Order: sequence, then C-alpha cells, then structure tokens
Amino acid sequence: MNKKNRKMKRYAIVYADGSNRRLTQIDYLSHEAAEDALMYYIDCNNSGYKKDGNNHLDPFDFMIKEIEYEVLRKATRRCIRNKK
Repeated sequence: MNKKNRKMKRYAIVYADGSNRRLTQIDYLSHEAAEDALMYYIDCNNSGYKKDGNNHLDPFDFMIKEIEYEVLRKATRRCIRNKK
C-alpha cells in the first residue's frame, strides 16, 4: 500500500499570556476565518460590559497560532479484471 504524507495548516485561537490555552476547540482552515471568529467572539462578549471593566476583552489578549497536521492519504485502488 502506497501512502503519501501531506502537511496541512490549520489555525487556532489561543490566549496571549503564553499558557497555550485555546479559546475554542475549533481549528480554522484559514487565518482570515480565525480572525473573523475572534472578532465575533470579542464583539459578543463586550456588548454587555463597559470599556473600563475587568470583563472587557481586547484583541491583544489573544493570538492566532498556526498548527500543522500530517495527513496520511491512501493511494486509490483500482480493480482490474482479467479479460479472456
């Protein structure tokens, strides 16, 4: 069986304090999708709080981290019948 190794890049939102904790468990396919999700989360969280409060989130509280996955792909199999 022939296998090909391919590296795939995904993106995750993590806290910027260096703890490597994730904000969500979702891996995003692009950097832009991760940015959009982060801004949506911040906007939804900050809508109920004042700017000077402790619960107000800032985009600099988070980072978007690139994650590489190694994907193993199986070669496609073809069934060849003997013709007589």
